[in-house]
Amino acid sequence: MTRNAFLSRLALLQALLLAAPPPAAAKIKSDWSKVQAVEAGRPTVVLLYAEEAPAGARKIKGRFESATDESITLVLPDGQTRAFERQAVRKVLVRRPFAQRWPGWAALGISSVLWGTFVVLMQDMPASAVALTGSFVVPPAVAFFAGSRMGGIYNVPPKHRAKMQAAGAGDSRQADQGGPP
Repeated sequence: MTRNAFLSRLALLQALLLAAPPPAAAKIKSDWSKVQAVEAGRPTVVLLYAEEAPAGARKIKGRFESATDESITLVLPDGQTRAFERQAVRKVLVRRPFAQRWPGWAALGISSVLWGTFVVLMQDMPASAVALTGSFVVPPAVAFFAGSRMGGIYNVPPKHRAKMQAAGAGDSRQADQGGPP
């Protein structure tokens, strides 16, 4: 394969990867029982809906304390305990163990292979071209690795929030009328 063919295929691959929508962004994880199953003391991030956020703080970091059917409780870094209603919570992220960060490990491995292949194929190129290529390959891999530290266990995007609230209201109306919840 010639250098030009390799570079054009690499550019096409980068364009496809950048144009593809991230699959995690479209996922709806509305199973609150996963939040209730988190062990106490685990580093946790809670993202709140904009209108429910106290004083504009939409991202709350702390350690998980407990969760009930209606709320989640965190111990904040300053030692205060804070509870958030389930209806106000948009997303819950928990720290993954080091061994379970497979997306980050995969990104580092793939970028290492790509950059190594490029360096071997471009041996007669100036060092600045190799360094420039490394600046396009390595930072996204490091970002993926660092980003895989926290994993989402609960996610209800704003456009699906109304559907969930309507379903919850329907369940409570049935329970009030003596029907199955």
